[in-house]
Amino acid sequence: MSENLLHVVPTDPFWRPSADVADRAAAVVARLVAVDSVVTVEFHRAAAFIHSGSNLERVECPHCGANLERWADLMPDDYDDGFDDLAVRLPCCGADTSLDTLRFDWPCAFGCIDIAARNPGRSWLTDDELATIAAALGHRVRQVMQHI
Repeated sequence: MSENLLHVVPTDPFWRPSADVADRAAAVVARLVAVDSVVTVEFHRAAAFIHSGSNLERVECPHCGANLERWADLMPDDYDDGFDDLAVRLPCCGADTSLDTLRFDWPCAFGCIDIAARNPGRSWLTDDELATIAAALGHRVRQVMQHI
């Protein structure tokens, strides 16, 4: 059976709040999703790759717009342990950039904290809802809709 997860991640991949602040933001997320959705907070040692699962079809260079067909080759072999550094040189145009600037056709993110709602019973959060979560967290956020 497939599932959907709605992830809320700070825009700065290396920013992390206190556990109390993260729990406060998770409570806001819980009010915005289906009543039977399970909302969790996960802290990572380093910036984890929060991906969109089977929704992801294309990744483009933020500098020249080239399709990065082998974008996964830019990720280190041990990326499951997280990233201490997101710096990368792109093969298409040679630009030095950060992995979190790649243009994923379904948004992906990198973060040291991930607030996730399993089977949220809804689609994307609105800009106003994201602003409310950001106010509770104390930092701007982005969202990732993952299909697994």
